[in-house]
Amino acid sequence: MKIRGFEVAGSIFAGMLAVNGCGVEDEVKPDSEPIQSERIMHKFSPGDSVSVTEGPLKGLYGIIIGFYEDQQKYLVRFTGQQQLYYPEDEIIAWSEAH
Repeated sequence: MKIRGFEVAGSIFAGMLAVNGCGVEDEVKPDSEPIQSERIMHKFSPGDSVSVTEGPLKGLYGIIIGFYEDQQKYLVRFTGQQQLYYPEDEIIAWSEAH
């Protein structure tokens, strides 16, 4: 399992021993790639107030819930229940929208 630059076997703490599902202890070792190469700065963070610029929910108030790395899209929640994924170029900060 790969989590933010570390190869892990049940724990994300570098230099510690991790117990995997079989009860075997493995040392957590940093990946060979530098951690900085895997970090991506995103424009929005969970909890940010936003609005979308496209689609039927255009102009409505929404909150960033998370970021889906595989598709490079943000999950935005509207009205407490409606949630949709949007690319960064279709989202603007609520303060810019109003």
